[in-house]
Amino acid sequence: MHCNIIPDDVLKKIKDKHTLENSEAIRDFRAATVVLKKASKVPIPGDHDEVRVLYDAHNSMLLNENEANIIEVDYEQEHRNEDSSPELEMFDKTYDFFKQKLGMESYDNRDAIWKIFQHFGIQYNNAFWNGRCFVFGDADQVFFRTFWIQDVCAHEAMHAVTEYVTQLQYKGQSGALNEHISDVMGICLVNFLLPEGEQWKWVIGEGIWTPQIQGKGLRTFTLEPAYDDPILGKDGQPKHMKDLYVGIKDNGGVHINSGILNHAFYDFVYRSGKKPFEEPLNIWWRAIQKTKAFDDFAAFAWNTIEVAGELREYLEAAWKDVGIVPKKKNWTFMDFIKLFLMRFH
Repeated sequence: MHCNIIPDDVLKKIKDKHTLENSEAIRDFRAATVVLKKASKVPIPGDHDEVRVLYDAHNSMLLNENEANIIEVDYEQEHRNEDSSPELEMFDKTYDFFKQKLGMESYDNRDAIWKIFQHFGIQYNNAFWNGRCFVFGDADQVFFRTFWIQDVCAHEAMHAVTEYVTQLQYKGQSGALNEHISDVMGICLVNFLLPEGEQWKWVIGEGIWTPQIQGKGLRTFTLEPAYDDPILGKDGQPKHMKDLYVGIKDNGGVHINSGILNHAFYDFVYRSGKKPFEEPLNIWWRAIQKTKAFDDFAAFAWNTIEVAGELREYLEAAWKDVGIVPKKKNWTFMDFIKLFLMRFH
């Protein structure tokens, strides 16, 4: 799976043909070569080596680990290196958060090494997970300032977790659910790191734009648009099922329709009065582990209701507010056939 933080329609608006064409080529390559192993349900006994490696791609687009310079390696099981580079520090915090809140030993629960590449391409306007490593471009400094933002790192890292745990198909509602899960993890980590008593943050990619763009970030969990700009236009993410995008762009709206689910999570947090990274995240994570490759919004909502416990009433109200009716998905024989074929795609 190849998951970009910046959707293609945004790149088209800024006329970034270079990033668009190369993103498509990278997607096609990964789709033809990646074969997944299901995540382990429990950590494998052993030393649980936790290794994060930061590489310099030297503005290449080949991602060759043998030719790239290793900038820094972190072997610490609980990261406390204050001299770490800012880039690796973001992934170290993400790694620790995943272990603490999800109980995951790396993204595959098998101690996989986190391989992180920076300086990918020339002024490349994206960051992504490609099924093997995390990759960051330098941004063009015209529209995009940087992709090294804490919630962007957590967002991409969660794509790796989701890929191994659920194998969610990356198109339509399943793909939007995939994007939503990554946004939730990003926003929960940002809020987890806030000083006690500070107001919750609900913007994904805050600080990603240069001053030329009139916007706070890429996406919001609230009803407020993330940007309203003469070049980009107005953020059009829907927040209710009545506005669901049903076209073919963006893989059937994976970065678009995720806004409906994001708003439901925000609604639930405020209805319940709980910290987003505590009970709400725990419910989401338990639901994610019940989620299958072709689940839609209604199926995921059902999964959350099943594990909501005493917070069920608040959660049901939140799903109602965004027009989603929880419904258990009954898998068909064809679903199992499609899942089997996906593993050999």
